[in-house]
Amino acid sequence: MWVKSDLGFSGRLPSPIEAFYTAFEDLMPPEAAEEWRIRREEEREAREAEEEAEARREREKEAQAAEELALQYVFWRSAWEADIEQKKTLTTFPHLAVSLCICNNVECRGRKAEEGGLGACQHDVERILRASGNYSMEWLRKERLQWHPDRFGRRCHPDFKEALQKKATELYSIFETLIEKERGDAA
Repeated sequence: MWVKSDLGFSGRLPSPIEAFYTAFEDLMPPEAAEEWRIRREEEREAREAEEEAEARREREKEAQAAEELALQYVFWRSAWEADIEQKKTLTTFPHLAVSLCICNNVECRGRKAEEGGLGACQHDVERILRASGNYSMEWLRKERLQWHPDRFGRRCHPDFKEALQKKATELYSIFETLIEKERGDAA
């Protein structure tokens, strides 16, 4: 294939497609080559505009998902605080909604499937806690105290205390893991 020589060589070699277009343009009458160049430029601009619109839609979708997740955190948090306020003693554990527990890591699936377990892994908990907008090591330490098995056990009805304390222990250990992870990221 013959490539049009450029005496003002900039050091950048043209792509094969650019070389093809240049050679193709050289075979056309000047008016047709100019029209073809204009049409290619319009197509490129349209493609770039579509890509930008797609990127904007994707950003909007991500922002909406983050907003919905933050709202889910507020619902979860306010629901279990209302349970404590109304009942004074808990008979059920404030589980994360199943729709929020989306982690599919192989090592997490087994823990989530355990009968009587929390049904969520550290990745699910971290995701919902980050949506709160308060996520920091200090905030995690404060939140962790609410799930301390002994402290949480005092809020539980005696008939349900053992099962609820087990779940609180699991959530407390997840908080410990998240705090260690934050400490490692901060170092």
